[in-house]
Amino acid sequence: MTTNLDLHRSMPDHRAAVACLPRPLRTVALGLGLLFATIASAQQSQPLEGYTEAYRDIHVGSSETSRITAVWAEEGERVTMGQTLVQLDDTVLKAALEVARTAASARGEAEAAAHQLDLRQQRLERLTALAERQHATEQELVLARNERDEAAARVKAFEELQQRRELELRQAELQLARLTIKSPIEGIVAQVLKDVGEVVSPADPKLIQIVQMDPLRIVASGPEKRLRDLEAGMRLPVVVEGQTVQATVEFVSPIVDAQSGMRFLKLRLPNPDGRIAIGVPVEIHLQPVPQAIDREQAIQQTLRQFRFLNRR
Repeated sequence: MTTNLDLHRSMPDHRAAVACLPRPLRTVALGLGLLFATIASAQQSQPLEGYTEAYRDIHVGSSETSRITAVWAEEGERVTMGQTLVQLDDTVLKAALEVARTAASARGEAEAAAHQLDLRQQRLERLTALAERQHATEQELVLARNERDEAAARVKAFEELQQRRELELRQAELQLARLTIKSPIEGIVAQVLKDVGEVVSPADPKLIQIVQMDPLRIVASGPEKRLRDLEAGMRLPVVVEGQTVQATVEFVSPIVDAQSGMRFLKLRLPNPDGRIAIGVPVEIHLQPVPQAIDREQAIQQTLRQFRFLNRR
């Protein structure tokens, strides 16, 4: 004959524990379990918290040591790639450029050497023809050949000199161009760090800070379990300044913090009108992990939370 005790022993532990409870407590246990499961599901659907930052944040500077003669950028101004921002003192390098340009354009010595080579070659050819008729000696031929070779060497030397002068001209042009500071990106001037009359140097090279506002980058972190299915290129809804827009996943860190269990996440957020500022809080909505809430889970959750109910 089967007794209630035998029936309880044949049940799973959590069922037996609940079955031993009075009916009101069984109802409470089931209700608490369902509540815990609902809270767990709600936690999975909670948005991640992040913030916006500039997609690119650049300090434009110079490695030259020079005095600033003009600043054409103002804070808050929108600049384009290649736009001139600052001019450094170029008086000395402009003079050096003119010297190099004059030297590179000089052709007199090279032309004279080429003309001398033509004359030496013609004389050698005449003496060679005379020698064939025995009207010129071998010594005259050797002398004419040596003179032709010397003239050819001078032409070669002037050609090499010309190449060096052209390289020096190019170097002077590049050095002069380095004194005109241009924007490497399209963005907004966040800070003008130096003014006219101040000196820039390799030890203090920063001149202007430019931030790229379109797109913006969203930076956040979240539990590893919630981010493990994210991939670059996926689009997620985000709430920024009360509006829901779409952002694109750019990077999910492969590193999980051992203490917190969190992973790092970056998204790209379009900002064509520049309305969204840097540092604005953002909510990132992920797809919640499906949570099956059933009676069994409710009972187990309750018994784990309230161990006194498991005493028989």
